[in-house]
Amino acid sequence: MTESDVGIREGARAQPAKRFRILALTGGGYRGLFTVRILEQIERTIGKPIKDHFDIIAGTSIGGIVAIGLAQGIRPAVIGAAFEKHGQAIFPKRGLLGRWGLARSRYDAAGLAQTIDAVLGEAGKTPLSGLKTPLIVTAVDFGAWAPAIYETTGMSPKLEGTSLRDIALATSAAPTYFPDHVIDGHSYVDGGLIANAPDSIALMRALGRYGRTPQEIDLISVGTAGELRWDVPRAPRRRGGVMLIAKDELVSRTMKAQESLSLDLVQSVLGSSYVRIDRVPSLQQQKELALDRATDKAAEILGQLARDAYAGASASSTFKAMLR
Repeated sequence: MTESDVGIREGARAQPAKRFRILALTGGGYRGLFTVRILEQIERTIGKPIKDHFDIIAGTSIGGIVAIGLAQGIRPAVIGAAFEKHGQAIFPKRGLLGRWGLARSRYDAAGLAQTIDAVLGEAGKTPLSGLKTPLIVTAVDFGAWAPAIYETTGMSPKLEGTSLRDIALATSAAPTYFPDHVIDGHSYVDGGLIANAPDSIALMRALGRYGRTPQEIDLISVGTAGELRWDVPRAPRRRGGVMLIAKDELVSRTMKAQESLSLDLVQSVLGSSYVRIDRVPSLQQQKELALDRATDKAAEILGQLARDAYAGASASSTFKAMLR
């Protein structure tokens, strides 16, 4: 699936009165502010909390933090305000080695934890089992080399006692950017390593755990205004591990490749019942955006991209039917 401004196919059949609705939120660091701005507009359109409209909310990394907040009934505007207020505390300026993440992670997790606390408040102490809204948040158990899928669908009983705060810190512990997050002696890192777009996981749960058919499912997926990059064809290169990390290539390319695969798979199953909302920044805008660039200019650009993307989505009868 080629990433476009709004990945929508027209010509959907008439929508039954009750559909099984999934919301899937991609990872992307501070660019998650784009996601939040889209969600603000969705909430205004449906006229009720997002958790009351969707049957599953899934998220990874920053999308995971947002998904947890939404599942608790926290409004997207509140989440966005916390991101803007604490963004520079999450990603403070670092020296050369710290900036590259060579000697240690670029940032400690204090600013990230502060932001999560600002979003969740006392609700951060709630165990996963205490949630009523179906939620899926991805992470990786780094020591076990295994996925850690936090979900209220009854598929992760060993993880159901984990607090929402710990889950938020685990899903967003991006390698080279933040240190691992330790829970009960286990070391967890960003779920983007296995599911930067959790769309396919959420779809599989709807088909399996909930027994739904593809014809019954609507899935809205929201991206993070990630830029597209292409290498000019050239002879094979011997990329050393240090330079892969220094140039952000190892982690970012892994996440982007997984994201593209997930989107393609879901599109092939759901067809016109799958809506992907994203916006590719211009080359000039890309210079102001990054996973860890939390500036006023970045916030302004992400807001404008979100308005443009939502306007494009709203022109689709398919999307409008999903919000009724």
